[in-house]
Amino acid sequence: MINLDANTRAGRMLAAGRLTVTFRSPTGTHITLTAKCRAPQENGKWEGSTLADAKVIFIEVPNPEGWNDKVGKVTRARGFTPDPNTDAARAYCAEMLLRYAAGQSLPPSLEVFEEDRCGRCGRALTDPVSIERGIGPE
Repeated sequence: MINLDANTRAGRMLAAGRLTVTFRSPTGTHITLTAKCRAPQENGKWEGSTLADAKVIFIEVPNPEGWNDKVGKVTRARGFTPDPNTDAARAYCAEMLLRYAAGQSLPPSLEVFEEDRCGRCGRALTDPVSIERGIGPE
């Protein structure tokens, strides 16, 4: 499906089934994406899986309401296909996420932060400042 670098944390995380990263541009704008490996169930729904068992990797932007915004998907046959409704910045970041997990170089002006957890409450941190600090804003 994609070539991963198992020597990197990002490669190991995606191989295990899930990777969340935040990209920050030189202007300070940031986009958080989650890549989720999925395999079909007998009932037609998708379930979490390892990359080895996955038929598709869904790439989404998490949002607080619980409904993630689709960015695109990766399949063996087609590689990365952006969702027709996603914007160019999100599609670009999805491609950078796949490059990052493969251990390939990224533009030097693009900062990457892997998901981390708050040292106080254990919730996921996605804001670059909070990730650097190790503690969320609340």
